[in-house]
Amino acid sequence: MRIAPLIAFLVLVTAATIQAQDRFTVMVYNVENLFDADGVAQYSDYQTDSIENPNRYTPRKLLTKIQNIATTLKAVNNGRGPDIVLFQEFERDFTPGEQPVDYKALLKPFENTTVDAMLTGNVNPTVADLPVEALVLKYFEDNGLDGYHVAVSAPVDDIENAKAHTNATFTRFPILSSNSYPTPNAREILVTTVDVEGAELVLINNHWKSGASRSSTEGSRVANAKDTRKVLEAILKENPTADIIIGGDLNTYYNSAEYFPVKKDWQRKDYAMKALGSQGDELAIRKEDGPDLYNLWFELPPKDRKSEFYQGSWGTLMQMLITRGLYDGAGVRYVDGSFHALIIPGVNVGGEWEAPREWYFLGEAGGGFSDHLPLVAEFEIVHESMPGTYSDLNEPSLAELGPAWIPSVDLVKTSQKIYPDSSTLEDTSDKDIAENYGELFEVKAEVVHFNPILVRIGKRNYEVYAYQPEVRQKLGQFLPGDKATFLGELSEHSGKPQFLVHDESWVR
Repeated sequence: MRIAPLIAFLVLVTAATIQAQDRFTVMVYNVENLFDADGVAQYSDYQTDSIENPNRYTPRKLLTKIQNIATTLKAVNNGRGPDIVLFQEFERDFTPGEQPVDYKALLKPFENTTVDAMLTGNVNPTVADLPVEALVLKYFEDNGLDGYHVAVSAPVDDIENAKAHTNATFTRFPILSSNSYPTPNAREILVTTVDVEGAELVLINNHWKSGASRSSTEGSRVANAKDTRKVLEAILKENPTADIIIGGDLNTYYNSAEYFPVKKDWQRKDYAMKALGSQGDELAIRKEDGPDLYNLWFELPPKDRKSEFYQGSWGTLMQMLITRGLYDGAGVRYVDGSFHALIIPGVNVGGEWEAPREWYFLGEAGGGFSDHLPLVAEFEIVHESMPGTYSDLNEPSLAELGPAWIPSVDLVKTSQKIYPDSSTLEDTSDKDIAENYGELFEVKAEVVHFNPILVRIGKRNYEVYAYQPEVRQKLGQFLPGDKATFLGELSEHSGKPQFLVHDESWVR
């Protein structure tokens, strides 16, 4: 948590007044499964012939996903969008051509059309085979988000066992170099160096092993963190004041080492964020023998540290960390207090808890944004370089560790409120159903199937699901022919509407 400034003798280096005119914005954004249009995918929901998903993925739905990504970016910089974006969950191109990709040449045959036209009607097989980053780049250029250079992780040798996703970095600054490094059970670490008006800025784009709520997967994330740490230390060995941003979906909380031993009874002593060197003392990184990373989540009060919502609690899987070089009077500098999660009310958040509006398949065009909120921070170019000096900070964070808790909602208290009756969902269109995703309903409906439990409302069947075993057991009392009564959050699974029951108190 940001704390009021201490008296002057605690400030390690007197800050100099440095003229800086140019600012730019960096975004970190997991877009949730941006798959291409060929219908061939590792995930069944995105396969053309999927039998599990009655509202299968189509080129039209790909267009919606790209449109919504652009909408998100346009919420920054008065519609111009961020100058750098570290993207996660772009589908890996499993049939890559020449490397590195010349996107200008790849897209030249389509210079007289638009992505809107390319992905509607009868889609050309050549279009369907384009890598998603190429389609995103062209859509951006079609719609005023122009000037980006693109770097993606290099193709892997073992293509049959490769992960479905890759990381992609979009930057308006020229790319000096781009390299990718393998790490166990995760997407490659993408390291891109860009030229910011003569200064080098290093962008380390990550997507670590999934399974953030399970101790069994933390070992993989520790390995991912150690690999990222090796990359970081190699750069700092050459230049201890290098300007470096580490960002991505790290699939672990910024305070995991404090939270999980208390709340989940994890016995593991090593945690990924500790292995990476994440910490929250903003002044400590000025010491030459001190920590070299600052986690920007510490810029915000603990109650506002949240990027995704899961089972009634908020997490911080999306992360952005910076090195000491981004505080000094040379090259590029972090703009104090600018870090935040990008929340666009009524657009990328909604429902009972104003949670991220996840992607959904229902309807011809699908909809939603992502199950993660993007992170945004501003940086500035130092025009009058004064190495060895540090910028003034307003209420610097001095808390090295995070609290042993995360923001959560009171699910029992929620169950005591009054919500619309599920009968209001009768005879509603796909669009109306989808617009109510995230809202809570008092469900009173006939059970028409068991395992999975399906209830009938109007002409639709809705699956009923609970994450917690004790809640599933309580729901098991309802048999076909019974009238089930419970509080449920309207959502979707594999293209089919469902109700999520989050707590035992929700089962009447």
